[in-house]
Amino acid sequence: MISRITKRHLENCLPYIVLILMVISILFFQMTHHFFINGIDSFFHMSVTYDTYRQLKAGNFSYFLSAFGFHHSLRIVNAVYGPLGGYFSGLLLLITGSWFRWEIAMFFIIFMISGVSMYQLCRYWHVTRIYSTLIGCLYIFTFPIMAFWMNSQYDGVGAAFMPWILYFGSKILNHNDFKNWKLVLLLVILAEIHVFSLLLGLLVLGLCYIVSLIINDHRSALTWKAIKVLFMTTILSFNVWGGIIEVIGSNHSKIIPTYSVPNFFQNMWSTVFYNHQFSIHQNLFLLGLSATVLLLITLFLYLLDMRYLNVQLNFIMIILGIGFLVLSSRLIPWPLIQQHLPILDTDLQFPKRFLPVALSAFCLMLGVLLTKLQHHAHNQYFLTFILFVILGMFVIHAWQNTQYEAQFLYRQQTVASYFGSAFHTATADGWLTKGKKPQPKKLKQSLRGGNPGRYFQLVTKTTPDYMPTTQRIKTDAQYHKINAYNRYYKQVILNKLSYHHHLAHHVMTISFNRKSSRRIIVPFVKYAHTQVMMNGKLLSHYRLTQVGAINVKPRTGHNVMKFKYIPSTSYRVMTWISIVVWLMFLVNIGLEIVKKHLW
Repeated sequence: MISRITKRHLENCLPYIVLILMVISILFFQMTHHFFINGIDSFFHMSVTYDTYRQLKAGNFSYFLSAFGFHHSLRIVNAVYGPLGGYFSGLLLLITGSWFRWEIAMFFIIFMISGVSMYQLCRYWHVTRIYSTLIGCLYIFTFPIMAFWMNSQYDGVGAAFMPWILYFGSKILNHNDFKNWKLVLLLVILAEIHVFSLLLGLLVLGLCYIVSLIINDHRSALTWKAIKVLFMTTILSFNVWGGIIEVIGSNHSKIIPTYSVPNFFQNMWSTVFYNHQFSIHQNLFLLGLSATVLLLITLFLYLLDMRYLNVQLNFIMIILGIGFLVLSSRLIPWPLIQQHLPILDTDLQFPKRFLPVALSAFCLMLGVLLTKLQHHAHNQYFLTFILFVILGMFVIHAWQNTQYEAQFLYRQQTVASYFGSAFHTATADGWLTKGKKPQPKKLKQSLRGGNPGRYFQLVTKTTPDYMPTTQRIKTDAQYHKINAYNRYYKQVILNKLSYHHHLAHHVMTISFNRKSSRRIIVPFVKYAHTQVMMNGKLLSHYRLTQVGAINVKPRTGHNVMKFKYIPSTSYRVMTWISIVVWLMFLVNIGLEIVKKHLW
């Protein structure tokens, strides 16, 4: 009896052990050679992380204003871009102590989530353990996850959770019962990490809900469950969407959006199936050779083996995958759509963001089809061996690609950035180094040492997202007319004002000396609800630049400015309601767990 239990536990644990070993093998070269991959979006996320890290370390918090990251500019980023995800990242940096160890930990977590979520999705669809494990490994190597590894693109974080979205979508299609709190918790986590991934997940679940209403009975029960999930998700994630409404609404939508991409077809990385000369390291950034062949094999096996399948549900999943693959490609006339919906220039940016749904669906269907073929084959063991070898070859091919990329980066520099269509060191194009000469040795030390702030003294990058401006930006022309990147660089990054700063009780205190009372632009940003005190008085006579920097008239001698963000009353009331609901939610989860295991 004991041996049976031990064997069953071993069988359950073995796939997770294999996934752990696979993730370690991917990161092994980077870990042993101690180099940091500095992707094109790394500086942005590292600034958010450093800001929350400093808050957690000091025990002084500034939820809205960036008191330590983004050049102490007091701009709002974390409150509108994955708030709790930012604090988790800061906590991870506090625990690991250096940027190098922090990055390894982040990669390990995201790779494991992607592999485990795909494995569990496959197991729900009754895919064999061996195929589920291999497909879980394969999913780690798909484009969105690898884009997170190479470029710190947070679409990859959302992609890691996408198989779990399909897991609950599958339960909705099958009309299988599931715990509301599990789906709510998943959606809230996505909201706290990456808002677009939440919206994409809700779109997938919404499509599954609509199809389920058509093919299943018990429509009222399904509708009531959907309403409860949406209501709980909305309340529990209030700090995310409430923060966005608070900031954008109070500033009358005069906020600089994310980078504008006016024509998706002109950007080679915006869509999949871009017609470009093939190379080994490009295939991580396109659909990829492995994923392309995987798609063709899946469709072939599906057409070959329809007689063995639950045609209805499998057909729905195949159509879902094809649909989102088409959305992420040039088969959709995106430039024409952008002419009528210019908001897509900044809020979507890249149609390839739909790809995680397609890849998750195709990986799942491949596992289902292989399992069905195996069960109906005359020689199951021989077919299992052949399919295992073929699928294993895909995994090995993808793993070799990651090692090639890692070695390529290491040969270039210990710190590298993917910028445009070629690799550059972090002290070259796309990265602005403070000082006249590049300082690669000091840069390496800053990433490995125990002082994370040293990095920002050596390297900087212009990212004006979510800064206040003087007009609404609705089109690409308006976006570029403001010239936000250049203004932010000159008015904030290169600002020569020498000052001391201190955060206490949600108030950022800035002190500086001036030899004259001439007007100056200080490198600090003001939003509509940012209260600014200057030399003991509420600041009233000031001007704002087109990136929200304050133009003030200081007094001769010592000056003190105090900044505090005061959100609206409605936001504060809803925050307290959300906190109460969170407590009730956690108590309910605790009671369910106790009831399941003890009663």
